[in-house]
Amino acid sequence: MIEPRTAGDLAAALRAASEQRQRLVICGAGTKKDWRPTSEVGHGTLSTRGLQRLLAHEHGDLTATIEAGASLHDVNRALAVHKQWLPLDPSFAETATIGGILATNDSGPLRHRFGTPRDLVIGIQMATADGVLAKAGGQVVKNVAGYDLSKLMAGSAGRLAAIVSATFKLSPIPATSKTIIAAVSDEAAAGRAMAAETQVGGRTDPWALRSA
Repeated sequence: MIEPRTAGDLAAALRAASEQRQRLVICGAGTKKDWRPTSEVGHGTLSTRGLQRLLAHEHGDLTATIEAGASLHDVNRALAVHKQWLPLDPSFAETATIGGILATNDSGPLRHRFGTPRDLVIGIQMATADGVLAKAGGQVVKNVAGYDLSKLMAGSAGRLAAIVSATFKLSPIPATSKTIIAAVSDEAAAGRAMAAETQVGGRTDPWALRSA
C-alpha cells in the first residue's frame, strides 16, 4: 500500500504507476470498498489516509478546505470550535473520509435539508493518472471560474482522478435539535403524512406533520 503524505507525493505515485502501466486502487478508510465492482482489481492500493489536514477554515464565509484522507468525524470536531459543521451523514460516518464521501457522493437523510456532497462542494484539488495536480472551483461560495469539475468528481469513484482536497460550504450548528417519530399504519398513510402541510411560525412547512 502506498500512503503519500503530501499532494506532490500522491501525484508522483500516480505518475510512476502510469509509466509502469500499473493500475492503483484509490481508497481512504476503505469503508466502501465493497461498492467497487469486483472486476476493478489493481496492482496496488493508493491510500489518502496520510492527507488528513484541515487546510483552511474561513468561518466568516462558512467554508472549509479539507484534505481527502481526513475523517468526517474529526473534521466536524475541529469545525465545532466555531459552531459550524459539514452537514453530511454518509454510511460509516465515524470513519468515512472526505475524499471517499465525495468520490461516492454518499449521503443519508440529511440530504433533504442540506444537500449531497455534490451540492456542498465548491472547489477541489485532484491528481490525474499521469501525475498532474489540478484545481477547479475556489474557496468562496459565489464562484464562477472555469468548468465545475468539483461536481463532476462527485460520485466518480476515483475513476477520473484522485481527490487530494476539497472545499465545502458549511452550516452553523443548530442551537437545538429534535427528532420526531410518527407511527403510521401503512405506506399510503406515510405518504399522506409527508405531504401534509401545516402552518409553523406563520409559514407553510411541508415537512411538518399534522397532529392526529
